[in-house]
Amino acid sequence: MFAERRSASRRLTCAIALLLSLLLFGCQTGRSLGGGCPGVYSGLRYYNAQISTIPWDGKIFFFFDLPFSAISDTLLLPYTSFADRKKPPEGWVVGCSWADR
Repeated sequence: MFAERRSASRRLTCAIALLLSLLLFGCQTGRSLGGGCPGVYSGLRYYNAQISTIPWDGKIFFFFDLPFSAISDTLLLPYTSFADRKKPPEGWVVGCSWADR
């Protein structure tokens, strides 16, 4: 009986960890690609452009997302190294100011 509870507890812990990893996985990379400014390590560049404009409590979430964005950017290198940046008619979103360079 004790082994069954421990097994169920492990499964629940794994499910929660999986859910959290899916929710936190590379938010800045997703935002930069969604903002129309893909490029090599666009998530980290987006992070760098945004960090000075957010309050300190928001920087905590950026800090936790930074390693996931770095991993996402590395995994997406085959796509982002050849992707075209097209400036939207309304201009770049705030974090994509680096895309004009």
